[in-house]
Amino acid sequence: MRLTILLVLVTMVLVGTACGGQPAPTAEPAAAEPTAEPSDAAAESPTQGDTPEPTDTEESAEDDADPTATPTGEQATEAADATATLPIPQPDVEEPTIDIPASITAGAPSLGEVPGVQYSGNSVSQYAQSATASSGQAFQAAGLPNTTTCGDRPTAWSSGTPGGTATLTLVFGLPVTPTELRIIETFNPGAVVRVDVLTIGGAATTVYEAAPTSVGECPRTLSVPVTGVNVVINGAVITIDQSASGGLSQIDAVQLIGTQP
Repeated sequence: MRLTILLVLVTMVLVGTACGGQPAPTAEPAAAEPTAEPSDAAAESPTQGDTPEPTDTEESAEDDADPTATPTGEQATEAADATATLPIPQPDVEEPTIDIPASITAGAPSLGEVPGVQYSGNSVSQYAQSATASSGQAFQAAGLPNTTTCGDRPTAWSSGTPGGTATLTLVFGLPVTPTELRIIETFNPGAVVRVDVLTIGGAATTVYEAAPTSVGECPRTLSVPVTGVNVVINGAVITIDQSASGGLSQIDAVQLIGTQP
């Protein structure tokens, strides 16, 4: 047995010497490939069945997108302030207008104006500030005279009733103690039959009376001196009777002369 083993060994040595004298290399074991390290993404990836937690950015986006989200206290205050500053639309309201007929305002003096006022020492002259009448357009007798020729003119007052009677009441802007009234007649003069002056309280004093007549001079100014009236007046009433002419008589303006108290 031992001899057999020895022969085997000698044979192996001889074979190795025949091959170059170097023993046959033994195969080295293959290097094991490194195991791949798990990536950060794989490490952070949740395992099946786990629910990822939302980030702050995702929560903010969800709040902005959710129309039913309840506003915080600060958001509610800002919304209330914005609503309070919004202008409240007002309905258009049309202001009412008042139409004044031209027949009332045409030629009438402005409120507070004293037409043709003139001072001479202690004496004051002025024309009527306003006028009313029993008929016709009385305002044509107020203010400065503006009818320069004789005839039936629209710039002077007439009663509108040929041959009849009428009254013309005048108001003056400056109360005075009267000394004279001047009545400018521009058509069928001679119809003035009575003149009364009026105190501020409305008391009347007759200062002129005459019968109706026809006068050739036209236009003419009828001067009525006022004596015995020692009270302050601011009005006059003129009565006309047109029976003498049978037509219309016209008065263009009335001037009051007096002294101021």
